[in-house]
Amino acid sequence: MHLLGRFNYDVSVSDATYFSTKLGFHAKEPFAVGCDSRAGSLPFKFAATSGLLSSGSNVADLGVVPSPVVAKTARDENIWGLHVSADPYPSNYVGIKTYNPSGRAWEGDLTVNGHNGVQVGGLSTIDMVPNYISQILDRHDIEPMKIVVDCANGPLGSMVPAILRAKGCNVIELNSSLSPSPIREYEPTLSNVKNMGYFVSRTGADLGVAFDGAGNKLSFIAGHHFVSSSRALALLMKFNGFRRAVVDIGASSVLDAVGYVDRVPASEATISRVLEERGFSVGGGTMGVIFSEWSFAPDAVFLMMEILGLISERGVKLKELNEAIPAYYEDAVMLKAENPEQDVDSAKAFLNDYELDLRDGVKAFLDQGWVWLKPMKGFVRIAAEAENRHKVKEYLQLGRKSMGLA
Repeated sequence: MHLLGRFNYDVSVSDATYFSTKLGFHAKEPFAVGCDSRAGSLPFKFAATSGLLSSGSNVADLGVVPSPVVAKTARDENIWGLHVSADPYPSNYVGIKTYNPSGRAWEGDLTVNGHNGVQVGGLSTIDMVPNYISQILDRHDIEPMKIVVDCANGPLGSMVPAILRAKGCNVIELNSSLSPSPIREYEPTLSNVKNMGYFVSRTGADLGVAFDGAGNKLSFIAGHHFVSSSRALALLMKFNGFRRAVVDIGASSVLDAVGYVDRVPASEATISRVLEERGFSVGGGTMGVIFSEWSFAPDAVFLMMEILGLISERGVKLKELNEAIPAYYEDAVMLKAENPEQDVDSAKAFLNDYELDLRDGVKAFLDQGWVWLKPMKGFVRIAAEAENRHKVKEYLQLGRKSMGLA
């Protein structure tokens, strides 16, 4: 992600204009542009659009949309895409994610300078959401269910309930209205979506599904079962014939039990590139799930419909499917850090007695699972997985302790 930071503190609209001007000169192609509902996303999108136009690029403004809509549009129309968001960072952060004409995340260097006399590009406003929804509905058949939906006050709030109701589902909405300040934190970890579990129980719903603010990843709750994006991928690998996947360092260990997985650093650009190079059908993990036939970007709506289709096809509950694969429990937290790299280096020394994977932060393999510390901008993300819930809490605490916080 480019220009990631706190809006009007680390980054400003002038940065977005400068970056996108250079990006436009580099691409020399039309762009589809969208943003999420963060307070800084709309002015950042306007600034980025101005830069692209000044470079001579034509721009299709898609409005406030989830990032998969931009990525899918880029792929279908063979143009570039730009989306303003910053998940899983707090709502005062912004950033720019770019997609090349194959719909794959692009993180290359911009060394191209502008040229005098370039004609200003053209701007159009296009609503691609109906086209996206139509394609989703055409590809998936599901049985009517009662579903609690939590869209984290992001753009999916106007899409997911409509998609499910079009299939005959009874939908109970949580956090569906657009807001620059979400009621819960964006990332749909177990700690962040416990309230949804309460609503699932009280309403007698078949399941609940919670999304992040940008539409990249999700989690399900069914009874006492928590199913993350990477665990949902494991269900599809076991029951839908996906035998190989490219996944990130922090993806659930259950994936190793259901098929062949190649683990790489947690980067959407890296995973999508490897998927394309190797011809694998699926990949992802902590950043969501990519279906290469559909898009080279993680798409939480597509993943939701794949899981609901699996439930419908087999005529079982989600918890029954979940019980058919090895039990692992997981959770994650993001901790503020003045020097994330230094904190993770300290954790590496603290955890040195364990087997370590150092390809992306530090991941320590423990007696019944693992803990993973990943440096991020202004934060350290601590994720843990274990064979029981109590160990997950213990391992998260170990991660804090390794940083000198316990």
